[in-house]
Amino acid sequence: MATTKTDYHDVLSRRIEQLHTKKQQQEEGLKRSFDELTDSLNPLQIMKQSVHDMVTDRELKDDLIKIGLSLSVNFLIGKIWKRQTVRSYLSAAVAENISNTLINNGTASELVAGLATRATTLLLKSSS
Repeated sequence: MATTKTDYHDVLSRRIEQLHTKKQQQEEGLKRSFDELTDSLNPLQIMKQSVHDMVTDRELKDDLIKIGLSLSVNFLIGKIWKRQTVRSYLSAAVAENISNTLINNGTASELVAGLATRATTLLLKSSS
């Protein structure tokens, strides 16, 4: 009968140790989850993630390029309009139609990318 009590005691001790280990693992997992939650709710982290999402969003980049090009064209047209002649009016109308066509077809972003690549190439050649 003494061996049976000893056997039960050993089995219970091992089971208690297993449960204790399991409890520690669960506590560590819970602590990691809580830390991740508090990090994700941090306003600075939210801003970082938002900016990262904006930077990687191709559609947003295209929209910003279109807006920038539209503003540039409008600025140039405004400068042309200061002269207030028939020629400046026709030039402004043609420039606006061409720019709107390029911007809305997506050609403008390709044009800007090509110009940037070409400018970089020229700068590298001139520096060497």
